[in-house]
Amino acid sequence: IIALDRDQKDIAALLIDSGAETNIQNRNGLTPLHKAVLNKDLNCIQKILNSGADVNAQSGPDLDDPHQKSRQRTALHW
Repeated sequence: IIALDRDQKDIAALLIDSGAETNIQNRNGLTPLHKAVLNKDLNCIQKILNSGADVNAQSGPDLDDPHQKSRQRTALHW
């Protein structure tokens, strides 16, 4: 998730290809798939999906945005 946060696409691809966990969540409940969708990175989205990511995984409440605390979304909702 950190590589995707920092727009380090090559590192993210290497980690995914090496078997990194693609369903892990950050403190806001975002998965690598959520981050790739937010970044509009189609290549990374495809890699993550091909690695078996859960497309139904929901984000947690957005702890950084008090107006969004109760909203949970799948990556398809972004």
